Amino acid sequence: MPSLIYLDLSDNKLKSLPAKMFENNPQLRILNISNNEISSILKDTFIRMPDLIELNLAHNNLTVIKNIFTSLTQLQELNLSWNRIYKIEPQTFKENANLKKIINNFNPISDLEENTFLPYEWGVTNKFLIGADKTATITELHIGNCLLSTLKDHYFVHLRRLKFLNLETNQITDFERNVFRENTRLEYLRLSYNELRELPSNVFDRLRNLKTLWLKANFLTELPIDVFKRNTKLEILQLGYNKIVPKNIFEFVVELKELSLYRNQITYLEPGIFDNLIRLKKLSLHRNQLKEIEPNIFFNLIELNSLILDTNPLTKIKIGTFSSFHDGYADESSRILEISMQAVKLTELSPDAFAPLSRLISLDVGYNYIDKIDTDFFKFMGETLTVLILSGNRLAELPSNIFDSLENVIRLDLNRNRLTKLDPEIFQNMVSLEKLDLANNKFKIIPTNLFNVPRLIEVNLAENELTYLASDIFEGEDCIVERFYIQENKLTYLESDFFKRSKLKYLRFGRNPWQCGCLNEIMNDIYRLNIEYPLRENFDGTNPSCVVTDNNTCVRESYLSEDLYKQFFSIQHSNLIW
Repeated sequence: MPSLIYLDLSDNKLKSLPAKMFENNPQLRILNISNNEISSILKDTFIRMPDLIELNLAHNNLTVIKNIFTSLTQLQELNLSWNRIYKIEPQTFKENANLKKIINNFNPISDLEENTFLPYEWGVTNKFLIGADKTATITELHIGNCLLSTLKDHYFVHLRRLKFLNLETNQITDFERNVFRENTRLEYLRLSYNELRELPSNVFDRLRNLKTLWLKANFLTELPIDVFKRNTKLEILQLGYNKIVPKNIFEFVVELKELSLYRNQITYLEPGIFDNLIRLKKLSLHRNQLKEIEPNIFFNLIELNSLILDTNPLTKIKIGTFSSFHDGYADESSRILEISMQAVKLTELSPDAFAPLSRLISLDVGYNYIDKIDTDFFKFMGETLTVLILSGNRLAELPSNIFDSLENVIRLDLNRNRLTKLDPEIFQNMVSLEKLDLANNKFKIIPTNLFNVPRLIEVNLAENELTYLASDIFEGEDCIVERFYIQENKLTYLESDFFKRSKLKYLRFGRNPWQCGCLNEIMNDIYRLNIEYPLRENFDGTNPSCVVTDNNTCVRESYLSEDLYKQFFSIQHSNLIW
């Protein structure tokens, strides 16, 4: 097949490849031999393949990579991942003058020999270029999930065009002084999940085009003040999951757009630490030990859009914390669009502290100790807020007009609070609301018209204490609820005309102590109206479906709820249908 361009031989349990196997496929451009059992390859296996640009040898049993790619002069991408490679011989890629990308992840290689990436001889093809440099064409190199321990000076010497280097999940503990001296074009460097405990102050000095640096999940405790001095183009810096207490290390990275410091041991942020980061858009500080944040700490972060403070032992947000500076004058309004403060031990939401957040799109203060919210708290967010998470708090009641200004909120999450009742018109002004989560509260009855909101399509009432649902809960010309969750309550029946006014398309109703006669009627309505439901949840035989009552009829009396609930979860299953 001389005109064959793509050939896939993966998953065939091949143990070897014959010599000159592809010589009759001169136009072959992509060859996939992954997921086989090949342990070695002959030197002349790939001869006469002048057009091959992509070769996939991943998931085989190769151990040593020799000079087997000599004839593949147009090869651009080579995948050697998931083999048993412990050695790549020097000058293996010497003749691959167009090689751009090597993927060598998940191999037990612990060292790279000198001249591993030595390029083809410029002197041969460029006879008139006296003293021409030997520069490999490789721009992307992956050696992740291997066994490298020390990055030696000779490793990347010839890779002057390298832009992307992945060294994640090795066992790297240190660097030799000049390991990156030739890689001046490098833009992306990943060193996460290694065993680094310190960084030499000049280790990244030559990387003046570096844009992304990942150092997540090492053992770093303190960084030299000038470690990023030459990396003025850095845009993404990932320092999460270390033991760093940052001090004046961000002075020179003025183009930084994303900074991650999560899961370190930060107890305090010194004033001015972020002052030079005027381009920063995302700051992650979650899972530290911050007990307080000084006012104006984010003052100069005039482009900050996303701030993540989850799981810090903050109990209070000080006035001035979110103040910002704009256009040469102080402006109380902040540019922050998203704030997440889950599980930070907040006991209150101070209107004055949050007042600058008038552009906020998403606010997550879930899983705190908040037991009340000021009636006017959300007024300054009304024009922009679209996502509001208040789950996992201690709210037992809400003022009837608390959400009146939130006309643009699409998602409201109130699950895992202590709510027992709501004003029937509490959501009436939330004309953009689409998803409402009221699960895991203490509701027993839901008022009429509560869901009469023009765009509300999903309501979650699971795991409450509901004993009764009136048929008119879907009353109102604006009610369009399609997805309804009422599982794990104390419901024993639904009114005979419950579905008459509804527009339901999906219903979860399992783990309720339904009377079997009532459940039969419900199922008939569901089938008749073509309403979807999770079959396994209700009738997989692992949980009871209903309780048998006298005469197997549907008795629509809510006073039966407690008794049937006890029977439903009784260890004696003689009266349960499974």
